[in-house]
Amino acid sequence: MMGKKMILLIFSICFLKAQEIDSTRIYLQIANTALSKGDYQVAIENYKSVLRFRPEHAAVAYNIPCCYSLLNNKPEALEWLKKAIDLGKYAFDEDEDLNNIRETKRYKKFLNKANKLLNRMKQIKPEPVILLPSDYDTNMSYSLLIYMHGWGSNPIDFSKNFQKMP
Repeated sequence: MMGKKMILLIFSICFLKAQEIDSTRIYLQIANTALSKGDYQVAIENYKSVLRFRPEHAAVAYNIPCCYSLLNNKPEALEWLKKAIDLGKYAFDEDEDLNNIRETKRYKKFLNKANKLLNRMKQIKPEPVILLPSDYDTNMSYSLLIYMHGWGSNPIDFSKNFQKMP
């Protein structure tokens, strides 16, 4: 019975998220196409739209400073690079899109911060989080649900949602 409830809950969540996911994908596709065509302002607008739905998406946030740098808008490029670093984007020094800001003091400061954070992340060995139902019975069979959280998120926050389930 628990397996059926779990499946129903998962399908309900998926249905509710479907519209949001579709919008996110559309904005992302438009942004990536605009970026590849050199239409950086359109790319920026659409990447920002993606972030309204997925504010934790470091890769999308990182594309924005690249676009601003290519437009030679250094203040915005640096501001968005800071946001991307705060979201977990640490490896960017080889990216030629950032050449217009590479020699600024703020860029060098951000690069130093990113390198320190990256080195710290390399030292972390995360432990898996295993959640069992409160009425777990070792003699019974259960469905297995594996969730792989993305970079910048964590299993503890995600697991809190499952603890609220019936």
